[in-house]
Amino acid sequence: GILGRGCSSGSVTGLPAPLAPSMVLMVARGACSFEAKARAAAGRGFVGLLVVDFRADDAQLPDMAALDETDVPVPAWVLPSAEGERLRALAAEDPVAIVDVDDVVRKPRLGSAQSDSYGVRVYSFS
Repeated sequence: GILGRGCSSGSVTGLPAPLAPSMVLMVARGACSFEAKARAAAGRGFVGLLVVDFRADDAQLPDMAALDETDVPVPAWVLPSAEGERLRALAAEDPVAIVDVDDVVRKPRLGSAQSDSYGVRVYSFS
């Protein structure tokens, strides 16, 4: 199937409700903020979100910071493109997959072009 953007609860309306109480939604990166994707997933009943990056796998994954992280309704993670493709292929064979996620240390939110021990942050807003 085609991986949607998941930018509003309306864009995930065509999806079936989660089959189990602990299901996560996988969407493609782009078209809206990570926060909007998390709100749409939660609004449809999912308890987590996997966002698949569209860039080459050697590109640094984006920082998924929200303007108000206390207001994000579900946890979310960004995946490299190849991992997303593998998960999509697995889901085509069996729609229920167990995903084990290892969190990394969160970077503190800085203004665009500011830097810290993690490097320079560049945020683009469209």
